[in-house]
This record gives sequence, C-alpha cells and structure tokens, in this order.
Amino acid sequence: MMRALADAHIPFSIGALNIGDSDHTLALRLAEEVITEQPYAPISETSLLKVRQRLQQADVLLLCPTAIGPGNLVLIQEALQAARDGLSVVLVTAPFNTTCAPGEEIPVEGSTTEHLLKSVAARDYTGGQGSYYFEQLVHTGAIIVESVGSALEEIRKGASSQAI
Repeated sequence: MMRALADAHIPFSIGALNIGDSDHTLALRLAEEVITEQPYAPISETSLLKVRQRLQQADVLLLCPTAIGPGNLVLIQEALQAARDGLSVVLVTAPFNTTCAPGEEIPVEGSTTEHLLKSVAARDYTGGQGSYYFEQLVHTGAIIVESVGSALEEIRKGASSQAI
C-alpha cells in the first residue's frame, strides 16, 4: 500500500510503527512522516499524541490488514474515535483470505463486510476487543475495499491533501 501511495504521488503519514520492522524501514523511504515506536513496546503517550495530531490533520485514514494485539489496540481505538469525529476511514480486507497463522484460510462466503469482520477476528489477539472496534468502524460508515486499487480510488475521492 505504501508503494502504491507513493507511486500515485499521494502524500501520507504512517504510524505508529516499531523500529526495525520492515514496514518501518520502507515507510522511512516513502512516507512524509513516520510515527515511530520502540520494538516490543506498547504505544507510548508521546507516539499516541502524535497519532492524534496527525488524525486531526488527515483527510482519510486507511487501515490495512494487520494482527491486532494488546500493543496496537489503542491505535484501533483512536481510529474509531477519529471516525466518530467525522474522519473518512477506508478499511482494506485481507488479501487471499489469509490470517496471521500459516495454513489458515477464511471462507470467502458472505458480504464484503462479513469477510472483513471474519478476517479481523482471525487476526485479533485481544479477546475480541479488536473485532469489536472494527465492527464499530463499519457502523460509523467506514468504506470497505478489497484491493489496493480500490483503496487508492477511495483516498482520491476523500483526500484533498493528506492521507494517514
């Protein structure tokens, strides 16, 4: 997604990402701003404040598939609050119906919303809290897309200058 945003000349901020992650390394090359967090650490108050500030300036918030654990759950909560405050949110479903566990697949049956929520549930390591927040994001009107191309289209529709 970061490469697609950069190739489309859409400026974006990203984070919080852990130092040393491959996503962090790529983001440092492509993003306008990278909010950085220490490896294996919960999101600090400093990083959380930076995330909140960026969300207030963003035109669109894009959430890509990732594992949801105790360390990043607060970022999903911030996304929900930003959506409730009126920020446009685009949710990208997991490609190829995959989970974080090798060999597991999610059935493709059902609507795009059902597929998204099943995909999130398969990557939720918070006892269901992450799934709950994603369900709430859907209820706030978040746009669900199934591809990078569709995400770029939605960002172009909603972004006057800045994506996060």
